[in-house]
Amino acid sequence: RQDVLGTTLAEVWGRKKFDEMIRPPLDECFKNKKIKYEAWFETPTLGLRFFRVSYSPYLSKEKVVQSVVVETKDITQQYSAKEKLDVTRSEVDSIIENSSDYFWSIDNNYRIVYANKPFRKIFSEFFNGKITGGDNILERLNMQEAKSLKKLYDRVLKGKPEVMEHSYVIGDKEYCFEVSLNPVYGREKNISGVTCFARDVTLRKN
Repeated sequence: RQDVLGTTLAEVWGRKKFDEMIRPPLDECFKNKKIKYEAWFETPTLGLRFFRVSYSPYLSKEKVVQSVVVETKDITQQYSAKEKLDVTRSEVDSIIENSSDYFWSIDNNYRIVYANKPFRKIFSEFFNGKITGGDNILERLNMQEAKSLKKLYDRVLKGKPEVMEHSYVIGDKEYCFEVSLNPVYGREKNISGVTCFARDVTLRKN
C-alpha cells in the first residue's frame, strides 16, 4: 500500500494499460458519469482474473467532481461458474435439437415456447403447416384434434402430469407415439406452461 501512495495510475498499471483501459472511463467519470463494466485483467501475482469495476464521481460542496472512487471486485469464480453453466445449457440445447425424439413446450395460453427440429418437421408432415415460436398450437390443428388436445393440456395446467400413447393415421400408415406432458412451475410455484416429450414407438407396436 505504501509503495503506491503518491504514484500515478500510469506508473502503477503501465502507460499502455492506463491509456487503453483506465483513462477512458476515468475521463467519463470526471464528467460526472458513473461507469460500471466487467473485464479480464492480467494481475502480477494471480495471473488473468475477471473483475467487476465501478468508477463513481466524488462531488465537492459546489457539486463539482473533485475526485473519483474506483472499486474493483474479483469475480473470476462466479464468472467461470456461469460460463460453465452456459456451456452446459448449450450442450443440452444441442442434444434436444438434434434428438430423434420430439420436444416442445407451450405457455398457459397454448402458445409455442419451444419446439425442436424433429417436432417441427413431423408437425408439418401431419398437419400440413409450419409451426414456430409464439404460434397458438390449438389454432394450427383441426377442430377435433384441437378440442382433444386442449382438454389434455388443461389437465396438465392444473398440475396433473399425463403419460399416454397416441396414434395418428397418415395415408395408409398408422404411427404410435409415447407421450409425456408435465407442468412448468414458475418462481412463485404457479404453473406457467407445459413441457412435452414424445417418442415414436410404432416399430415396437408392430
